Amino acid sequence: MGMLSSLLSSTLGGQTGMAACNIHLIDDSNNDISQAEIRIYSANTSVVLAGGTTDSVGVFSCLLPNGDYDLRAYKAGLTILPRQPQRLVLDDTDPEGNTFTVTGKFFTPLEATNPLECRVSGFLYGPDGELANDVRISLVPALDLNIVGSTAVVPRRTKRVSGGQFDFTLIRGLKYLAYFEGVEDFLGTTPAEFILQVPDRASISITDLLFPIPIDVTFSAPSLTLVAGGEVNNTISYVVTYSDGSTRTKLVPWVSLNQHHTNDSIIDISCMEGSVAIRPIRAGTDVLTFERAFSSLVNWIGAPAFTSDSLTITVS
Repeated sequence: MGMLSSLLSSTLGGQTGMAACNIHLIDDSNNDISQAEIRIYSANTSVVLAGGTTDSVGVFSCLLPNGDYDLRAYKAGLTILPRQPQRLVLDDTDPEGNTFTVTGKFFTPLEATNPLECRVSGFLYGPDGELANDVRISLVPALDLNIVGSTAVVPRRTKRVSGGQFDFTLIRGLKYLAYFEGVEDFLGTTPAEFILQVPDRASISITDLLFPIPIDVTFSAPSLTLVAGGEVNNTISYVVTYSDGSTRTKLVPWVSLNQHHTNDSIIDISCMEGSVAIRPIRAGTDVLTFERAFSSLVNWIGAPAFTSDSLTITVS
């Protein structure tokens, strides 16, 4: 990677105070990990400053000012060791020091043979990169979704398997209430029950099911024009892209989003699952985005980085 760092520094780093940052993503067997999503954001804010995917040899490169940054990498079945985010310190006077090798444990989730089921498999790691051997997870179908067709879904309780490995099946597309036991050491607390959304596919890793991280928030349209004193229930939808590759309309409990206005006296809004209801107040223009809000349950997961579309609302 030293030659790559020098080459990029000569081609990209001609500006004083700008460093060519090079990320090499590998698994624990030293294999390159391609097509992984990379996000680099300020160490002090939630602003995403660079992002993209690793190339065929597991490399992502960008040009950034000198300073401290946090890095996250996402790919279905990938767990970064020992934890995310990872701190980057960039300095254009030290090109070799701006190349970072990031190691992850890559697990290809096993697929269910029943077309109605999603198989959950993989390993759960603590903040030190060690397997979480004493964790027990209980999963019960959410009360409003406990019937699939004419078949009742029985509560499912899964225990740790040897070596911290999990392997069980859930009904595709169903919501479950999840309960943890034995997670205090690496979560810092025992969370109350929370709802998991099972994707409509044959497989998912245990990490991606329990701790999916929002990457992008996208509105269904870039702008909306309203009339002051007009309809109260103007709505526009949004979706959230997660680290497990799925798109959903509701955030996981490890992070929440606050809506951010440039001029909040123009409109009144309320966020529901997958949509924003907007009431025009007076003439003007407001720009709505989502910004990160910290949860009390981020000791292990860390604070996710994401980008948000903007919605321009004009009231006439």
